[in-house]
This record gives sequence, structure tokens and C-alpha cells, in this order.
Amino acid sequence: MSKRNVRIAIRDTTDSHNVGFFDNKSGIKYNSANLTQFLKGACSVLVLTYHSKKMVAQSGQKLAFRFKDKDFWLNINSVKKTGYKIELTAYSLSLEANKEKRGPHKPANAMTIKQYIDYYDPEHSFEIGINEVADKSIKLEWSGTDTILARLYSVANSFGAELEFVTELNNDYSLKRHVVNIYREGNLGKDKTGMPVRVGEKLKVINYSDNMDEFYTAIRRTGKDGLTMAGLDKKIYDDKGNLLFYSSGDTLYAPQARDKYPSIARKTNDGYIVNEDSETEHANKEALFGYMLSELKKHCELKVDYEVEGAVDGSIGDRKTLIDARHFDPPLYVQARISEQTEALLETSDVKTTLSNYVRKSSQIANELLQRVEQLTLEATPYTIKLATNNGIVFKNNRGQSTIYPSLKRGQKPVECTWKWLVDNQGFGTSPTFEVQAAGMSSKLVLTAIALIDGKEVAREQVTFTNVNDGAKGSDGKSITVAKAEKQSDGVKVTFSDNKSIVVPKGDKGDKGDPADPVPLNALQEEMKQTKQGLSDVKTDLLKEKAESSANIERVKKEVGAISSQQTAYEQSNTENLARITGQLGDKASKSEIKQTADGIREEMSQLSKNADEKISAAKTTFEKTAEGLKTDMVAVKSYVANDGKRREELEQYSREETAKQIASERSAVAQNYVGKSQYTEDVKGVNRRFEELRTGTSNLLLNTEFKTLADVNNVNGATLKLNQNDYNSHNSIEVTVTGQNKNVWKGITLNASVSAFKKGDTIAVRMPIYIFSDVPINAGLTLVLKNRSKNIAYVLKGLGGLPRNKWHIVELLHTFNSDANFEGVNFFYLYATQNGHYKIAEPSLTLSNVIPSSWAPAVEDSKNYTDTKLAEYKQGVDGQFAAVKQEVGSKVSQATFDQRANQITQSVQELNNNTVKKNQIKIDENGLVSSSEKIVNGQTLASMISQNPEWVEIIAKLLKIKADMIVNGAITADKLNVEKLGALASDLGKITAGEIEFTTRFRNSPSHDVWGTVPGEYNYDATVLINSGGIYSNGKIGRKNEEDKTPTITPVSYFKNGELFFANLEAGHSLKYMQINGIHPFIQGGSSLMYFGKKEDGKDALYITCHNAELYLKSDNYTDWKQSAFNSGVRWKVQGNLILVDYDVTFNKDGNQAICGVPQEYVAGARMFVVKAWSLNKDKDRTAQLNADGSLYILGAEKGMNYRGQIIWAY
Repeated sequence: MSKRNVRIAIRDTTDSHNVGFFDNKSGIKYNSANLTQFLKGACSVLVLTYHSKKMVAQSGQKLAFRFKDKDFWLNINSVKKTGYKIELTAYSLSLEANKEKRGPHKPANAMTIKQYIDYYDPEHSFEIGINEVADKSIKLEWSGTDTILARLYSVANSFGAELEFVTELNNDYSLKRHVVNIYREGNLGKDKTGMPVRVGEKLKVINYSDNMDEFYTAIRRTGKDGLTMAGLDKKIYDDKGNLLFYSSGDTLYAPQARDKYPSIARKTNDGYIVNEDSETEHANKEALFGYMLSELKKHCELKVDYEVEGAVDGSIGDRKTLIDARHFDPPLYVQARISEQTEALLETSDVKTTLSNYVRKSSQIANELLQRVEQLTLEATPYTIKLATNNGIVFKNNRGQSTIYPSLKRGQKPVECTWKWLVDNQGFGTSPTFEVQAAGMSSKLVLTAIALIDGKEVAREQVTFTNVNDGAKGSDGKSITVAKAEKQSDGVKVTFSDNKSIVVPKGDKGDKGDPADPVPLNALQEEMKQTKQGLSDVKTDLLKEKAESSANIERVKKEVGAISSQQTAYEQSNTENLARITGQLGDKASKSEIKQTADGIREEMSQLSKNADEKISAAKTTFEKTAEGLKTDMVAVKSYVANDGKRREELEQYSREETAKQIASERSAVAQNYVGKSQYTEDVKGVNRRFEELRTGTSNLLLNTEFKTLADVNNVNGATLKLNQNDYNSHNSIEVTVTGQNKNVWKGITLNASVSAFKKGDTIAVRMPIYIFSDVPINAGLTLVLKNRSKNIAYVLKGLGGLPRNKWHIVELLHTFNSDANFEGVNFFYLYATQNGHYKIAEPSLTLSNVIPSSWAPAVEDSKNYTDTKLAEYKQGVDGQFAAVKQEVGSKVSQATFDQRANQITQSVQELNNNTVKKNQIKIDENGLVSSSEKIVNGQTLASMISQNPEWVEIIAKLLKIKADMIVNGAITADKLNVEKLGALASDLGKITAGEIEFTTRFRNSPSHDVWGTVPGEYNYDATVLINSGGIYSNGKIGRKNEEDKTPTITPVSYFKNGELFFANLEAGHSLKYMQINGIHPFIQGGSSLMYFGKKEDGKDALYITCHNAELYLKSDNYTDWKQSAFNSGVRWKVQGNLILVDYDVTFNKDGNQAICGVPQEYVAGARMFVVKAWSLNKDKDRTAQLNADGSLYILGAEKGMNYRGQIIWAY
């Protein structure tokens, strides 16, 4: 099925000018155009579809084109837009013929068909051409109402005629005239029955069916006012003289049909099936008889229907003979007429054919005769022989051999036979092949191949072999050369080496020739120069890349070695420090001069009771300082790993070992003092847990993206590169320029990565700031592609040519691989201009993640210097913390007055005061610190207890009293506050800390509405506002993603956090809290938008509104959609802020000032004049547009037939 292109003009509603063209080469692209032509009137219907946001055609406009040497001019009857798809349906002939109606008509006298046409077409929009019934006049009458076209068909039927409407166009696609040809019934089209069409490639099958649903063998009708045909006594006979139809009284009979299909099974004198119907409009007996005869002919035979599948070549009205020998035995012969045909204007073989007026025929030739004809045809076909050799037919010096391979065909069919061979007319037997030896051959050998079938020769073929021998060696020859040539007055004297000479006479002087054209030579020299320079540049680039690659490899080796050495040294240094601190702590404990026993404890009870609060406070302070130091250490480690990302595996192992050593030492020291060990056990778990939570998925996989040198990128095909220092977020950028190209060169850059393949199901996130300059037009595209260059397989492709110019824009891309992607190299990240372009990039990143990173980070491999700095800070921090622990613990040990090796320190104070006994107790052991108080009043025990553990503080008491001056910072934080009424909200609460606040409006069995109207059905959904530490989130009513969706599929969501306001449509069916917890982005359906306030590159403040895969749509009094001009269909206007845009494409049918548009007065600042461009290279054709203060816009002095197109813009 081959393609073709048909150019279709779009004419305005008045057919005065072309609005545009549907043309897949140089116009509006269209997807399909199916043209259906009908036998009735040879009329046409065109259904055309195209995809666009813009409505380029509307109902009432015309479509004009030429197809298969035939002109078409159609009216657009309907336009339907579904999404981007637009479908036009257009009918042939004028709107008047299709739409205007005529009422009852009863002419006074008989009229010819021309007179009827003139009556119903008084404007003579149809010109009569061929008229085969011009001599016929009939008096007709209509009581109903019909369109003009339907009434003309009725006239033609009454005259036994067929109409053909022929369209003729002018060169500008305007309508020249409509010609109506009038043929006798059956004469429209050609008789092509002599060229039968057999079921095969195009014609697939002929389907057959018959029935007796409307069968009858006699008919009885009445005319107007009870008229019958009684008294006519008509008889009609067939070709053999047998009675076919006869009339008797008011009935018409078909006796042959009655005999073939009697009304009852037994023999009878009647046996007719009579059809009697209502009154007709016929006013005379002859007309009534003619009508009854035509009806009886249609119903006295079985109703046989044929239907074809496939296509039949031909035009409307053509008669064809169809033969189906594949599905019928004997073969089915049918004659039919093409009554409807649908062709695709874009596909040459896409044809659908509908036929009518089927008549079954039988072959007029007996089967035996047909078989004989086929046999005679076969016998008349000659046999042909083809000879092939494996070594040719020429030998040299009687050396070599060649084998002949014969084949026999009859027509195109191979035939088996016996081969007989003759050599120089001498028999050499029979064999399937024959070998000729060069040895012993004379100069030639004639070989004859004879084909035998059943011993009889049916064909022969000859081939001649030749042998060529080298000749005898001849004697050495002596050559004669030109010794010298001398110019003489009468010519040139030439002297040869044998001293003989001749004079070549001087000829007539020739005409002076034209000077040589230096342009082609200069162009060729310039091209050769550029080619040479290009090869030199390629060589230089290759040598440079080789040197840079070697240098990079050596640098990496040194850096890896340096990192390893520094890590080893650092581990040794910390090991020594830890050992030293542990030893000092051990000495301090062992040299303690205080030894407390149980007796000593009771002796010093009063002193401890006095200083209990002071000691506990000191212990708590030391405990908090130690914990805070370790916390700072953990934060530093976590910050270092998160910010730097240096080799997670090495850092994780190293940090765990260091942390374990530190914690082990500190636990050992503290165990000898008084701080609980469980504190440090929990810290070790926390460190391990934090390292387990680290992931490399958000690491940048692109290398050298800080762009320290131009060597950090790879130059592709010789693009011009430039390094810009501190160009974006204090980082360098790479600027790429490609100019002067008029063909595809694909120049640009590639970046190296730390990986060379991805697996099926992997999701990558690309983030790349890019700045595209406007000075070099991107005439063939700017593309980001991830590809296997050696196999030219592109796995990810994104066009960037449509991005804004002269500003930084962040390209964001998520892609999930549907199959394994092997790039076979690390330089698979390409950015290139197909022809020309000028752009720069900075901070590119490629991560293995399903979330776009919010900022840039270097690759793990690029962080050596940063790592060294962090290691030094970490070492310094650890040493400082150990020193603090040593000092604190040492001082506490020297001041202790109790035995630290005891399981607990107990202070009991019992007081007996009348009938009251009080008991206070403090315990410090490995489980924590417990303070309790008891009092016995009249035999009843009242008690309270405070238990302080590493994870919590527990208070057990009947009443809990808190004095105001005890709440130092004025804040109360709780997981739940279960109160019946919170009266404090009426006062100034100051700072309130809460985990999450949620407001929800629940809709149950409720409808929802979107841009397309009401969503079908009723649904349960929630509209929620959620406030937590992540931001403020809100979702709206559910709706549809696509108009054809049957149920809601999306819900609008916005959130505010980090100073940014985000909008998107998310997948319906989830609660807002669920989507917030699991991340908003995985649920996004389509595009999104972000608003924030920030700085521009020039330092000015700006409100940024960014849209990702979405449009920014402003709608207000000063932001409107396109509005069609009421003056001219080729003009439209809209308001964009304080600007008015008028788009015009107009052609006028007369000279002079022409009104094209009217704009509301509030959008007009005053009268203005504008230049209007004519669609012509002649600038004198341009005109001036005048805008008046009332908003009316005119083109002054417009020229008839000249097309003006362009835009007018003004501010108000």
C-alpha cells in the first residue's frame, strides 16, 4: 500500500479566497481523508480528520481539490473536535441544493426535464450538459416537501434517467460551474462486462442470499380517485414467445412465476399470490399500468441479494462481470453496477466498493469447450531452454573445463525432460548435465542441447565454446618518437627520431573564448581547505583526548592511594588516642584513695543526705554534657556522610569501627564511675541504625560535573566548547556553540558516568540546568539522549529545542527502563544540536531514583578533597569529645565520697513525728536513677516515685502539682492532650508545638464536577487540609483525567512548604495523608506547577511560575482566548496582558477600504496606523491598517484578490 498526497484547499464561506490548505507536504497535515462517491447523482461525501489545537476550518466553508483527473468542491457540513482530533464531513454541490426545500408542485402542462430543472433551480447554479431525454415531456405532480436535490432525483426517476453532477474548478480552487449530465437509466458509467473480475487478490468473495419475503405473482392497484386499468387488456411475451405478463380487469398477472411457485401445492386454475395495496397518485391508465408492471417485475422472482467483499477497479456507474469459481461450482457469474465507492486519498490501494443491480449470468461456453480452449492455449505455448555454465564458454591455451546446466520451461512453468547432447552435430548421449574439456579443442566447439519429452524433441538450444592460444613471440620493434617541434610562420615543423620531419600547417584563428568562471574552482578549493582543516581538528582532538585520558587515569590512581594512606594513618592515630585515654581513666580509678563500705555509708549518711541534691545535680550535668558531646559527634558523622557521600562502604565500615572503639572506651571509663551503661549501648545502636539508613540511590552517577576543566566533557564531532567560571550557583558551566551547518552533523558533548548499564525496572531521574542562547537558531533540534553509540540505540530521548531562550531552565526527566539497557561504555549521556545551536549547561545530575533531586551533588568519585576536610573535622571532634570525657570523669572521681563499685547508693531518712512516719529514698544503679517518697499517716501509706531511665522519665503519684515558675520555657509537649474543654485557647498561648492538624470535609454519595461537566455517578471522597512539619497540603474534588473516562481518576492537590507552592493532579482513590506519607510525586497524573519567589540572574527579585508538562493558562479580562472577528472569518484577536494581538489571513473580492475586525473600546489607547503585509515579494503590495478610537480596524486601499496575512500588535 503506497502513500500519496492530495492538496485540499480550504475556501472561505463565500468562496472568495483560500483560508489554508490541507497538504501533508507543505500545508496543514491531515491523518485521513475518505472520499465516498455515489451512483445517485454521482455525488460525493468527504470525511477528513486531522489533529490540532487550532480550529482551521468550520462548517459552511468549502473544500476543493482535484483527484484522479476530477474536480471536487464540497461544503463542510459538520465539524467535530474530540481532544486534539478534529473530524470534518463535507457534501458535494451547493448548500442551496442540499438544504433549501421545495413544496407541492403541479404544473399546468407536460414539461421537459430541462424545464423541471430550470423551475427548481431558478438561479441556474446547474448548467445542463449531456441530455439523453431532451425529447421527452411528462406532466408530474408533488404534494409533499423535498430538498431541491431530492426533487431533481424524483424528476429524473420519472423520466427514466440518471443525473451526473460534474464539478469544474478555476485555477485558484474557486468554483467555476456545476454541470449536470442527464443519461437514460443505466447509461451512466461504462460497460466493462467484457473484462471480467475474478475472485482473487482484490475481490475476496461474492456472498449470495435469497428469500421470498416480498414475493407475489399478481398485483392490484388503483390510481387517483379510484382509477383502475380495467379495459387495457395488456399482454407481454418473453424472447421465446411465451406469455410472461397479462392484465385482466384491474389485476396484472405473471403466469410463469405462478407456475414456478404456485400459491398452493395442488393443481388449480388460480394459484396466484395477489398483492393489493393502497391508492396511488397516477391519474391515467397507462401510467398506472407502467407502475404496476415495474412493481410486479421486482416481486415475481425470488429476492436474491449479492454482496461483495473487497474492491473492484472502476468508476461510479460502471458495469462489471464478476466471477467466483473459488466458492461456487459451477462458477458464479454475476453482472453488477458500481453504485458506491470509498477511496482513501492518502492510500493508493485502500478502496471499498459497493455494487447494485446484480444480474446472475451463466457461462455461455460449455465446460468441455473451456477445457479444450485451455488445452489449446497450453499447446500453443512454446518451450524455452536456458543454458548455464560454471566456467564460461571461452578457454585459453586449451586449459580448463566448463559444465553446462540446462533447464526447460513452458511459459513460466518448469518442465521435466530428458536431455540429449550433440557436439558439432555428433551425438554424445543423454545426461542431465554436460562437461566440455578444453584439452584437444580447436578454435571452437558447437554444443547442442535437445529437450525430449516422451522421446519426442520439444526444443533445442546451441552454445559455442571457443579456445584462444597465445601467439609466437615477435621481434623487438623500434619506436619512433617526436624529437622536437619548431614554430614557423606557416605552421609547426615536427622532427622525429629518425630525422624525418613534417610541417603541420597553421589553421585559421578561432573565436575568442569566454573567460573561465572562477566561482566553481574557488568553491572547490575552499571545500578542500575546510576538509583538510576538519581532518586536522579531528586528529588534534583525538590526541588531546588520549593525553587527557592518560592524565586522568594517573590522577585517579594517586588519589585512591592518598585516600587509603590517610585513612590508615587516621585509624592508627585514633587507636593510640583511645588507648591513652582508656589508660588514664583506669589509673584514675585505681588510684582512688576513697574506699567506702557498707559501714562507711551509714557513717556518712548525714553528709550524703545534706549534699544529695548537689551530687545528683552534678551527676546529671556531667551525664548531659557527655551525651551532648556524643550527640554532636553523631551529627557530624551523619552530616559528613550525607553531604559528602565518599565511598559509603569504606566510610560505613571505618565509622562503625571508630564509633565502636570510642563507645567501648567511654563505656569502660564511665562504668568505673557512675554514668549508666545503657546510655551508650543505645548510642551504638543509633549510629548503626543511621548508617543502615544511608542509601546510594540518590548519588550522582555523572562524573566531573563541577566542570573544573574542558576535559571534564567529551567533544562530539568538533563542537566549539568554552568553560565559564562561577556561572551558575557558584559552579562552572560548559558552553557549546555549533554554527554554519546546513546538514545534520550532531555536534555536542557527552558526559562520563560511573555506570554503563541499567536493568529492567530501574528508574532514573535527570536534572540539568540549561541556558539556550537566541543568537543561533536551533533549526533542526537540540536533543538530550542516553544511547549506545556503537549500536546507535537510543534508550532515552528528550527534545530541548522548545525551551525558553536567554534564561536558565532546569530540565527534569524521570524514566523507567522497560528492558535491560547496556550502553557498552560510560559516555552515554549525550547533548547535541542536530545542525546549529548555542547553549550551556551546569550541575547536571543522573540518579537512580524515582524522585527528581531538588539540588545538585557531585558524584561519590569526585569528592576526595571534600572528604579529607571532613575526616580532619571528624578526627578533631572525636579527640575533643574524648578530652572532655576524661576531664569530667576525672574530676568527679576525685570528689566522690562513696564507693562506685557498690551496686547502689542508698540514702534513707526515717522520721517519727507523732503518728507520722516519712521515708525518702534515692537509688542509682545500672538501670537508671529512681527517687521515691513515702509517708504513713494514721496507718495509711501515701507514696510517689520518679524513675529516670535512658529512654524515659516515669512519674507515679496520686496528684501531680507543677508550679508556674517550674515551667522555665513556657512550653508543654505531649503525644495526646485528652481534655473535654480547652479553655486556654481563649488566651494568648504564645508558641504552640503540634505534630499534625487535619481538617476533613467528607462527601458521601455526592456528584463531582470537572471541566467537561458533571462526572457520571455518585461517589464517596474527602476534601482535606493537612498541616504538619512537612507543609500545608490540600486536595479538592475528584474529576476525570480524560473526557472519555467513565469514573473519576484524578484529584487536584496543592501544598505549601519551603517557601514554594506546588500544584498537580494526583491519582484518585487515595487519602491525602496516605499520599503525603508516601511522597506526592509517585501519584502525579500528568503535569505539575511550582510557584516561588526568588532572584533573577541580574539580581532582581522575581516571582517564578514553572510548569512541568503543563501549560500556563491565564484567564481574565486582560487574558482571553482567541476570538473570531465578526467582520471577517479570516481574522481573530485576543488580549494578553496589556497587549492586543490581531491575527489576519484575508483576501477580498473587491478593491477599497475593508473592515477586518472590531475590538472593544477599552482595549484601545487611541487611533493608530499599522503596516499590513501582502503575501507577495512585491513590497508595493503592502498596505496600511487603520485602528480607530472606537476599536474598528480597517485595511486601507486593499487590492482585490491579493492575500494579506500577518499580525498586528498594540499596547493599551
